[in-house]
Amino acid sequence: MVSRLKELLVSGLCLALLGGCTPVTQAYESVMGDTSGTIDGRFYVATAGLPLHAEPSFSSEQIGELDLHEAVDRDGLSSGFAHVTVVGSGKEGWVQNAKLTWRGPKTSTVTEEVDVAPTLEPTVAIEPPLAPAEPAPGPPTMEKAPTAESEDEKSVDPALFDAF
Repeated sequence: MVSRLKELLVSGLCLALLGGCTPVTQAYESVMGDTSGTIDGRFYVATAGLPLHAEPSFSSEQIGELDLHEAVDRDGLSSGFAHVTVVGSGKEGWVQNAKLTWRGPKTSTVTEEVDVAPTLEPTVAIEPPLAPAEPAPGPPTMEKAPTAESEDEKSVDPALFDAF
């Protein structure tokens, strides 16, 4: 059983080395479908003032600048750059691929004019507050503290404090 497993592994390795990666790619595409068009399509600029370069390099000549949310058709990738054609003008060049998004700008779905001035009509009658029935009590008064009734209660034996 173990020797049969070894034979299968060695055979698979030889096929992969002799056949290259083509069978792997074909197997992947048979499961996932055609993947050749995944880089192509409509994209939108995600950063205002995105430089459009003549070549896929930051040091290449800048031939234009794209506005935020400007639509482009991407048809190639190289070194982190995307080859694009600007939808409005047809101009072609290279931009940073990371600065593109597949999500278009949000658009408003309101199609009719709406009157935003509110009409305020009171729904509850407002009555003035009632006058108090009796006057409010005045500030609290200070009463005298109760005094001691007898001489024994007035004085404290000083011997209590000599204990220490």
